Amino acid sequence: MFLLSILIGGKKKLTMVRVSKDRRHGRRDTFITTVNYTVSTASDSLKKDTLKQAITINLSPTGVCLYVFNRVAEGQRLELFASFFSESCSTAVVRWVKKITDDIYKVGLMCS
Repeated sequence: MFLLSILIGGKKKLTMVRVSKDRRHGRRDTFITTVNYTVSTASDSLKKDTLKQAITINLSPTGVCLYVFNRVAEGQRLELFASFFSESCSTAVVRWVKKITDDIYKVGLMCS
């Protein structure tokens, strides 16, 4: 938290402002588009689920954040199908999942 001093109508006002630190490593670039993906259904990476759609939120050199419309679990591998993903990010691991609604999940992926 820090103290913020502002002028309103020529009078000085003081207020406390809470700032949350961005603890992520590396920068994130906002990038909103649709992407197709499959989820590995077994330890055998050749067995894939059906093709699904997601919406990207942001990209970084080591990962991607997106909205998915089917439940996924931390640790699952997703294969991403889009020309803008580098080869190193065509397969990614789910690092975290946040349920937004019954059928929308915000997901953080780490490229593998």
